[in-house]
Amino acid sequence: MTLVIDSSVAVKWLFEEPGSTEARRLLDRGEVLVGPDLLAVEFTNVAWKLARTGKATLSHAEMAVATLPTVIAHFHSSLALTGEALALGRRLDHPVYDCVYLALARSLGAKLVTADHRLVARLADTDLAGLVEGLA
Repeated sequence: MTLVIDSSVAVKWLFEEPGSTEARRLLDRGEVLVGPDLLAVEFTNVAWKLARTGKATLSHAEMAVATLPTVIAHFHSSLALTGEALALGRRLDHPVYDCVYLALARSLGAKLVTADHRLVARLADTDLAGLVEGLA
């Protein structure tokens, strides 16, 4: 099975924070892990913020940014997902950048794994609930 990973999960792989153990278990499931190219940008921004605030060293941030592409099997174009993401954002009244991940999961018939409990809650009572798996 293919899993779409968002930055809230990917960050937990390479930086120690609440939920890191659960996120790292995904790496052992043997599933194909993918994301939109937006994932690399969001991940890099978090790495920069962690280094800037002293929660990570610059060398750790650089290592994490270099490692992400070795963990994600394929980065899909966000540009190809923007129309669907806009429609989902409007429908769900939710930020479009999160909906890019959801649009990718929908297009691949995959599941989005996220630590964003607000997104999981937003989808809970919709026909899209089956597309998302909240990080335990």
